[in-house]
Amino acid sequence: MGYFLAVKKINPESCPDLESVRQNADEFGIKVYQLAFNRELHKMYCLCQSPSENEIKEHLKKLQITCDEIVEIENQNASNFEALSNITKIGQTIANFSHEIRQSISIASINSHLIQKKLDTKEFERVKTNVTRIENAIEKMTRQINEVLDFVRVAPLLKKESSIKKILQDALIGFTIPQDVSIKIPDNDSIVMCDGEKIQSVFSNIIGNAISIHAKRITVTLNEESHFVEVNFSDDGPGIPKENIEKIFEPLFTTKPTGTGLGLSICKSIIEQHNGTIKVRNHPTTFTIVLPKR
Repeated sequence: MGYFLAVKKINPESCPDLESVRQNADEFGIKVYQLAFNRELHKMYCLCQSPSENEIKEHLKKLQITCDEIVEIENQNASNFEALSNITKIGQTIANFSHEIRQSISIASINSHLIQKKLDTKEFERVKTNVTRIENAIEKMTRQINEVLDFVRVAPLLKKESSIKKILQDALIGFTIPQDVSIKIPDNDSIVMCDGEKIQSVFSNIIGNAISIHAKRITVTLNEESHFVEVNFSDDGPGIPKENIEKIFEPLFTTKPTGTGLGLSICKSIIEQHNGTIKVRNHPTTFTIVLPKR
């Protein structure tokens, strides 16, 4: 008996429920633990125990479901399988809840933009501060929801050859950089096999943290070796307290009054998914990311 994760791209409207997938599963010696659905990727994930991959295919075929991928979970993780099932269930609940919140945020954002368009210059100046506060609150809530979703959802890497310099440039597009802040990115470039969107989110998180602690100079350097690349993010901010530097990648650890404490934990998870490493040191504060080229 082995433990498997079956993956299928599917529309939300046609996603089966847990009981329908469990139906007659015992005929094939299969125990279905949990179903999860990722709304953004439109993918269904089924956690199950089965004699082999073939039994899963035959069972799902009887239900007129063809999986895109079936992945066997390593033996050392088998004892944690039911715990993983419960975590997935919690993650799905959070994802559904977050989806509803994002709809409300979207409505607020649209109306904020409509207010700006409809007001003439004189009226707009009177309410400009309030509109700006609304938009800042929307941006903050969206960022925090995205962090929670990134932490709980299961999403395979979509690797392709990517330019590190291009990923850095795309990461900077998402920021309104204060006039007194200087960000220098490297002139050289390296091509790595990676999930560009995920690596971009890591770069964005590190740069955003540096800006939030009022660093004035952020320097990114890129070093290339035969089998890996090293990306360094250094800033002239106040540094990380010695007692916190060992905890900084732990989930839910934060020194910010309103932070989720998930940002750097997600960064670490993404880099490790790529078989890379991420470390931090002080004097100056420097995050070092090492990624294999392939």
